Amino acid sequence: RFATPKEVNVPSVDYVLGLADVIGEYRRFVLDALREGDIKKSEKCLRIMDEIYVELMAMDEAYMLVPGLRRKCDIARKIIETTRGDITQEVRRSELERQLKKLEKLART
Repeated sequence: RFATPKEVNVPSVDYVLGLADVIGEYRRFVLDALREGDIKKSEKCLRIMDEIYVELMAMDEAYMLVPGLRRKCDIARKIIETTRGDITQEVRRSELERQLKKLEKLART
């Protein structure tokens, strides 16, 4: 559950637009986590990104009232899909590296 605009004392329009921008910040967290080798943290961040996006898409009337929200949501969707691809590549790269080390160890014996 996300805090409401009222709980954080922010105007609704600013809150919704800010929430859309947070997805890009979470992408930075994901990339940092991947650099640190923390795939679990990157996957957790991706789940949060997805949750934010789903919440934004559920705000049907907000699209009518908030200028620029539709565009921000389109950008957020692209960011999420790119991030999902980055995580997938890193998971596969890590598994390949693990298997190569295993094979190397077997070759030495």
